[in-house]
Amino acid sequence: MMMIKAAVGIWSILLPVLFRLLVGHCPPPILVKPCVCTSDQSWNKRGDEQRQLATVVNVTCQHGKSWSRLRDALRPFRGGGYILHTLHMEKVHDAGGGRAGARGLFRNLHIGELLLHDCRLDRWRRDVFINTTVYAISIVGSKLNKISNRIFSRLVNLQEASFAYNQLSNLGHRGLRLGSGELMLLDLQHNQLSAVPRRALLGVGKLEILVLSYNKIHALFKEDFENLPNLLAVELSHNPIIRVAPDAFVPLPALKHVGLAGIVCSDLSTALRFVLQRLVSLDISSTSIELPFLVSVGNASLEALVAQVKSDLYASDLASLTKLVDLDIRGSRHFRLRHVSATPSLVSVQRLDVSETALTAPTTLAMFPNARTVFMNHNPTTTLSNRFVKVNSQIRVLHMRHCEIRQISAHAFRPLRDTLDELNLSHNKLRWLNWRALLPLTALRLVDLSYNEFRDRALVRGRRSGSTVAYPLDRRILPTSVEELSLAGNGLRRVPVRCTGRLPELRRLNLAGNEIVSVQLQFYSNAKLTELNLNNNRISRLHPKAFAALNNLQHLNLGWNPLLSIGAVEFPAQLRYLGLTHSRLKQIDNVYLATLKHLHHLDLSFNGLKTIHATAVNENTSTLPASIVYLDLEGNPLDCSCQLLTLVDWLTANAVTLSTSGTICYTPKSLRYLHPLRDLCWSSCQSDTNTDNGTFSSSKGGDDFRNRDSLHFCKPI
Repeated sequence: MMMIKAAVGIWSILLPVLFRLLVGHCPPPILVKPCVCTSDQSWNKRGDEQRQLATVVNVTCQHGKSWSRLRDALRPFRGGGYILHTLHMEKVHDAGGGRAGARGLFRNLHIGELLLHDCRLDRWRRDVFINTTVYAISIVGSKLNKISNRIFSRLVNLQEASFAYNQLSNLGHRGLRLGSGELMLLDLQHNQLSAVPRRALLGVGKLEILVLSYNKIHALFKEDFENLPNLLAVELSHNPIIRVAPDAFVPLPALKHVGLAGIVCSDLSTALRFVLQRLVSLDISSTSIELPFLVSVGNASLEALVAQVKSDLYASDLASLTKLVDLDIRGSRHFRLRHVSATPSLVSVQRLDVSETALTAPTTLAMFPNARTVFMNHNPTTTLSNRFVKVNSQIRVLHMRHCEIRQISAHAFRPLRDTLDELNLSHNKLRWLNWRALLPLTALRLVDLSYNEFRDRALVRGRRSGSTVAYPLDRRILPTSVEELSLAGNGLRRVPVRCTGRLPELRRLNLAGNEIVSVQLQFYSNAKLTELNLNNNRISRLHPKAFAALNNLQHLNLGWNPLLSIGAVEFPAQLRYLGLTHSRLKQIDNVYLATLKHLHHLDLSFNGLKTIHATAVNENTSTLPASIVYLDLEGNPLDCSCQLLTLVDWLTANAVTLSTSGTICYTPKSLRYLHPLRDLCWSSCQSDTNTDNGTFSSSKGGDDFRNRDSLHFCKPI
């Protein structure tokens, strides 16, 4: 008996461990194509601590094309073994799938957030959700014209719903039955609603956030919000509202935020006067309400304010807003904030946005000594002197894009050496950067210097000494803590290895839009690099070991470069995306592509490819890996003779999605402008290989002219 109890105790400990080992990772990639599964390590670690058996994963299906195909791909996740933290589906039109295509699509799935972008839902029926748990759903840009209660009423756990960027004009006369009445967020922005859907909101009495921006609402009345006692925030910005009842917001006792941006109506001031005292956040940018009105009414509890000021204002006028944390007055072009010496500074403001104003940096930052996030884009700033940050030393995020900055002094950022985390100086006129300006910033992680004038240029010294080439960025100018760096659009002729090579923590590097001619071994010291963008350069020479040391590289973009060939380049094993569009490739002869077991997306669009040697019979002779989910061959002069049959068989055997738009046959002439998979009958080609010349023989036979992937009639070869 003691041995039995001991055995039971041991198995009670080992079984959960063994189960975690079995489901601790995503299913095999071939089973979930055309989707991609990634394990959410943060949630899985938390699940181990809480002894949870389910594995948390993220699933993305961007090129599914049909609901029936996605239903098969989601089969491994059904049951209690997996929790889908996010399930993202995109571009599923399913023109010929019929009503049965989506039947049981989400059966027995546990989904945290369901995202549907540009998907056709007009053929959905009630049986789409069967025993499905969904906490948040987002249907965006799908041309949805109605919300069916028959479909979404089965989601009893639904708490957030977004139907933005659709064509909803009327939600019906019945209340929305989204779940069991526990909905807390409803997003209906960018639709065609002509009024607040008061009757539809009867079924969501516990709603806390309502977003109705960018619709066609003309009036607001008290009855519109009478059945929403728990509403905390309502967003009505950018609607053509011409009438607002004085007591429109009175039925909302819990209201804390109102968004009214872009509404020019004289009744707004009266309606706000009744609720202004209890508001915490307010957006009145580009409205008929001016900031002096808020100051006159007084609201000591206001924490976030978005407004545009049309006249000059003294800092003392904002002194009454003692709890103001977020101040956004961007777009006030002719506005000046005057500061009197006796006026106390606005110490409560932590986030400041004064973009598109006439405010200068030293004066503005002196009035907000505790600001941690500052946006000063499109401001008339030409020089950052040593007095740029004189008082404020708490700034962590600083954006100064599209200014006229030409010079940065050596000690301009010295007070921020221990706090500045993100710096964006893109789209300015910087030509040279003092090495002492950014190098002492030990906390700096994100740097954006793109689209300046750091051009590698020739310097003429004299008749005897000749000319030399100056490389403004090829110096040690950044601290070793930098993780993301963008140097795009600066006219660089070579990789600034003296700058990037001394950044051991660098993970994302953007060198797009320059004039780089060759890539040698400049990235050998950037072992942590995960994303590298070399798009739109003049690269024609790649060293075979140029990317060999980047063991963590997942995203590599080499598009828009005259490469001509990639035959000897050794790509990293962890690569997931490889972009080779507009690279003038005539053939794919790289022997390392087939070894990329994690490659999901291969972009070969707009090259000179006539065929690709990929075979489903012998993987050793295939030039493409079986892990590919989406292959883009748009704009290539494909030869749709029987020699392409090996690629077609490989696509079918490995469940690879081929690009639809622009992927057409060029030869023979009788098949021009037809899609290789959708429009052609490959059954007329025999796969028997001629032993003499190694080519496929073409013969027409049989009367079954149907496509192997659909029921559409196709043209025989």
